[in-house]
Amino acid sequence: MYAQPQDIIDRFGAREVKQVLEADPDPQNARLLAACADAAALADTYIARAHPLPLPSAPAALVSATADIARYRLHDDQIKEGGDTGKTTIRLRYEDALKWLADVAAGKVQLYPGSGDNRKPDSPLPLTGNHRIAVVSSPVVYDQATLDKMDMVRRR
Repeated sequence: MYAQPQDIIDRFGAREVKQVLEADPDPQNARLLAACADAAALADTYIARAHPLPLPSAPAALVSATADIARYRLHDDQIKEGGDTGKTTIRLRYEDALKWLADVAAGKVQLYPGSGDNRKPDSPLPLTGNHRIAVVSSPVVYDQATLDKMDMVRRR
């Protein structure tokens, strides 16, 4: 999990968490744990397009995004949908988190800013460290049997 249950309590307040859970805000609450795990699983579907999983660490922006997703999941029965009812702040933050994850998947934003990790989903190697050159070639044109039939090669 990227956002931990305690992150949800710290970010959004024990009062809000208590109201939505209808119980004291306990980091071991099954519903709170499930919301965090679901948010991480959803985030992984985006991140896997640009980065190998599991990630070595959870950057702050990812913790924030998954906290917003988990919060939305906790409030799912209270979120207003469409029409003139308007969008709640919780839903807007959820949508912003999904947009950010889509940008991570597309390589438009860096998951680890300042790391130089500008990998694209189809890159053969990471563009960091000592691995800055990748050799790509076409299939073999002349195999050994073909070369053996050529006079110039046999004269060697």
